[in-house]
Amino acid sequence: MLAKYQTVQTKAMEQFIILLFAFSLLVDSLNGFLTLKLGLPSIVSIAYKQGILLCLYLYALCFNRGAFIATNVILFVFLLWANIRFLFVDNLFFAHSFQEALKAIYFLIAFVVISQFKTLSERTFKLVILTYFVTLLLNVVLSLVGIGFNSYGSYGAKGFFYGGNVLSGIIVVVSSFFFSIALKRSVISFTIILGLMLLLALIIGTKSGILGVVLCALLVVAFNLNTKLFLIISTVVVSAAVGLYALIDNIWESPIVGRMVFFYEQGGVGRLLFSGREDKLATILPAFFDRPIMEIMFGFNQSQLIRLPSTLTELDLVDMVVLFGSIFTCALLAAYVFIFMRVATTKHSSVQQSALISFIVLVCIAFVAGHVFFNGTITPIWGFITGAAIAVSSKLSQHPLNKQKAVLDNRTV
Repeated sequence: MLAKYQTVQTKAMEQFIILLFAFSLLVDSLNGFLTLKLGLPSIVSIAYKQGILLCLYLYALCFNRGAFIATNVILFVFLLWANIRFLFVDNLFFAHSFQEALKAIYFLIAFVVISQFKTLSERTFKLVILTYFVTLLLNVVLSLVGIGFNSYGSYGAKGFFYGGNVLSGIIVVVSSFFFSIALKRSVISFTIILGLMLLLALIIGTKSGILGVVLCALLVVAFNLNTKLFLIISTVVVSAAVGLYALIDNIWESPIVGRMVFFYEQGGVGRLLFSGREDKLATILPAFFDRPIMEIMFGFNQSQLIRLPSTLTELDLVDMVVLFGSIFTCALLAAYVFIFMRVATTKHSSVQQSALISFIVLVCIAFVAGHVFFNGTITPIWGFITGAAIAVSSKLSQHPLNKQKAVLDNRTV
């Protein structure tokens, strides 16, 4: 009876946490509305995210000893770094680095706990992704009708989110799953979904979003490629190229192409790809060679960097070293590699494939455009989908048919 009661409690807690994650993007949008439209403090989203973090910790404490130990190890390393940085490096601008580091470890904690869920299914995951998509679409529509905001003056719909680069990460998460399930149905479904997601990315207007959608599509095709699919996709690509050529004048006159041409004329391919971030890197790079060893290890003293034109580059790896120091950054990178390997080697499913693809694309975006590794909107969602890949695959492995198949395979061997 006690075991049954604990199972009911576990299921209820898991479903509640999943629901919180499903509406996290909507809460971020509401927070943006209250802040950008009404001028209120940005506290709703922060409180909501900390509430989710507390629920994750309580779940680990009550229902999963392994997750509880792992979560405490993450928090111990984080707090140890924070105390050393505060005492020996910089206590004046410490709060900013602390907040950014908390966003970074949010991904790790979400992954550790969500991966232990027993009730998370592919159907539930699909509903969460649909909620993200509807929220994303709603914000884009609000910008198009003049209620929401734009990232680049007259174009670049971002709704009530703080920046278009945040939406780039979200559209990658949504696209990777949509493409995975669409290609399983048919190439026609995949082509239609690809066209719709590309259109949405173009309306959002960020290079990282557009390239992210394209890269997601290419990876989904690559992961499922066979001779028949190659011939069909080749035909679709040629047809699309002919269609784009017919519209070349309209495309060339679009605002986003004009922005890309401007960057290219200003500084070639480097400026086009990095949008001026390479200049910020050149400004801050000399500081890497004249800072004390404690700052290199635990994060730069911001009171010294503040004299520079820019203290951050918007290239996540560089900014992590600036904010967190080399030791904590290396610990985070090691954790990313471990999680990637866990997802890559787990049982194949649509959730696993989409999590793996979105992981690859988000890391690429982080190195080129930033706003991924310590973004308060993306890291919780990223942690959820990677953890869900493990949880769903584990549940599929426990299915009676899959167990029977595994037994037969072992007998055959």
